Amino acid sequence: MTVGMAIRGVSPLCDIGDIAAAWTLEVLIPRLCLAILFLSASLLKLTLRYPIRVYVGSHPVMRNIVRRCPSFQKDYRPPSWACGAWAQAIVYLYRSWRNNHLRGFAREVLQLPDGESVSLFWMAPPGPMREAMMQCKEDGREEEMGATIQALASSMPPDDPPPPIVIICHGVFQTAADLYEFCTFLTETCGYIACVFNRRGNDMPLSRARFNTVGDQCDFRFILSRMRDFFPNNCFYGVGISAGSSLLARYLGDAGEESEVEGGVLISGGYDMELSLQHMTPLADLVVTTHAKSFFLERNEETLKREDGPGLQRLKRSRSMQEFHEHLHIFDGKASREEYFQTHNPALVLDKIARPVVYINAYDDMCFPGHFTFQFKKLVEECQLATVLHVEKGGHGTFYENWDAGSSRAFQCVREFVDCLQKG
Repeated sequence: MTVGMAIRGVSPLCDIGDIAAAWTLEVLIPRLCLAILFLSASLLKLTLRYPIRVYVGSHPVMRNIVRRCPSFQKDYRPPSWACGAWAQAIVYLYRSWRNNHLRGFAREVLQLPDGESVSLFWMAPPGPMREAMMQCKEDGREEEMGATIQALASSMPPDDPPPPIVIICHGVFQTAADLYEFCTFLTETCGYIACVFNRRGNDMPLSRARFNTVGDQCDFRFILSRMRDFFPNNCFYGVGISAGSSLLARYLGDAGEESEVEGGVLISGGYDMELSLQHMTPLADLVVTTHAKSFFLERNEETLKREDGPGLQRLKRSRSMQEFHEHLHIFDGKASREEYFQTHNPALVLDKIARPVVYINAYDDMCFPGHFTFQFKKLVEECQLATVLHVEKGGHGTFYENWDAGSSRAFQCVREFVDCLQKG
């Protein structure tokens, strides 16, 4: 029925309905289709491109790795609708909320020498190893000391080359659930074993009033030593994200040639832990400080109050991460702020790293902006096995790309880096 026919109808109500239907068919739907088509063309074809600046150490091994890793060199292509750092952060938060589960992970609880407990979350490639870990999980034996790692080690194929184990030192507030997509990529696409190391106070409440924001070197060494007992033939590789990059970089620098980790990728790290806190953007600083108080202090208030009530109150009154770290040494067993940074700051030992290491940073990073982090390209002159990748966009630890933000450039860099070192 045309509009004209509708107007000549008998019933006013029918006329109005017919007019609306005709307008919808003849005007609204075609325009909606054009809008969808235009939006699709924008998302598919108008993807932005940003070249990656690559600074390579002089060691032949490192130069060979860079030549064999196309993700280090090809233009970064973030989605046009999520190009900025905060837009990428929203995508990350949505995906963390969507993946707020631990499917595919098996948890292992470990008791440290001082009696505190931490956890590892393991994910294995599909096949006998994953089935053995999931059976352990279904049987309720996750809490048994060594049950998960024993199930994984005993189910490893004896004839094939053992798969590499990628140990992930996550950001200050991240959990294994936040890293579900990354671990799924490592296990199902790459065939690696993924292990998420949860620091003190991250996955489990504190039983002792001792913690810090990046992780303890003694704890990390204990974990690596125990893993080596179960996996004597597997190669270990490290991935540090944000605060976790400080833990991994400090370990690599302190260990030098004795490192159990064959190589590392440091994503959105601050390099100098002390100075980087002074360069956070105001909004990021506010968000992180507020979350730190909730994540560490409120969840463990009774434990921390028994140790040092006034010290807890000073942390609660902190208005920035720099101020938070002015008082954090109290709960890290250090006598002063200076001793705290002397123990944990990776900048003091970056030039002593004796394993291939790749740093990835974005200029628009809201936590550690490029105007501060990009100066550390000089590391390639001090450490021959270092490579520094600088990207104009990419946010903090995200680096989503393609029209649908369906992949992360950081994921691809880790895969190619590990593959290069595995193949030699």
